[in-house]
Amino acid sequence: AVGCPLFMKGKSEWPGSCSQDIIYPALAWDVLPKLAKKKVMTLGDPGCGHPAKFRNKELPLGCWEMQQNPWGGESLQGELSAIRVLADMEHLDKAAGEAYCAAHSNDAVVKNCK
Repeated sequence: AVGCPLFMKGKSEWPGSCSQDIIYPALAWDVLPKLAKKKVMTLGDPGCGHPAKFRNKELPLGCWEMQQNPWGGESLQGELSAIRVLADMEHLDKAAGEAYCAAHSNDAVVKNCK
């Protein structure tokens, strides 16, 4: 697969995909401990859209998939709506981001904006 590390050859998703939420856990749990004798801490479940906690504190999502999009999944309009919300928030500081989320008309934004 183009762009996939060779350690994934013959494993899940090979050769068609190379999802970061599959590759990084494999690297942390399998490759580094065996080859480099290093342990790497990973937080939460592997997979996009799965929340993680560290010391009982919720962490932001590490990745998000369009099929989890509350505006229509992977439809063109749904994807554009999700991208617009993310673009609106890109340069906001924490206080402005929290205000944007609290005032948003979509419950999914209000609920998932933390």
